[in-house]
Amino acid sequence: GRITRSLPPRMAVVGPGLVLVAGIISFHLMTHSAGAVAPASGAAFAGDCRLSGSESIVWPQGASIFAPPDLDIRILADETSRDRITIVATPHHPAWRGIERVYRFLDPRTPDPRQYLDQSKATHVVICAWHGRPLAKLEKSNPLTAALLEGSPPAWLVECPLPASSPIRVYRYPSAGGAADACPTTSLSAAG
Repeated sequence: GRITRSLPPRMAVVGPGLVLVAGIISFHLMTHSAGAVAPASGAAFAGDCRLSGSESIVWPQGASIFAPPDLDIRILADETSRDRITIVATPHHPAWRGIERVYRFLDPRTPDPRQYLDQSKATHVVICAWHGRPLAKLEKSNPLTAALLEGSPPAWLVECPLPASSPIRVYRYPSAGGAADACPTTSLSAAG
């Protein structure tokens, strides 16, 4: 009795919260129309392939590898070339600038992705390989990523020869000069 008479009415307590929630939902709906959402960077999945370890890649001296962070860290783990190369983006916070450049390079909204290769002084681009039928949806939403996955690089990249079964594709960036003039060599282990 006496306590409930001193409390404010329910709507006075709940009302401001409901108005706030309604405002947030309205703002979200007005600013995020379905047609305005851009596709995610291709880097989110372009580095998601399995390197079996049966293929050892020997990089040209001074090569600077530009790849999605999850792929870069696996390349760095291969001891055959560790002292010969630099890695642009590893999945660690000190490499934030390299990570951002890789994601922007594969972002379909980027008008000239070469700027990120130039800023990183990258000589080679590494990306997972796709050996199946063309990826029509990806070709439409992320054309550069799809082209690289499928082995159809733009004119400013040159594909390096790798075994047909390789889970990755390597492209050299001739504009970088130096180590970009050569492709890495590969050797398949007996286990492969």
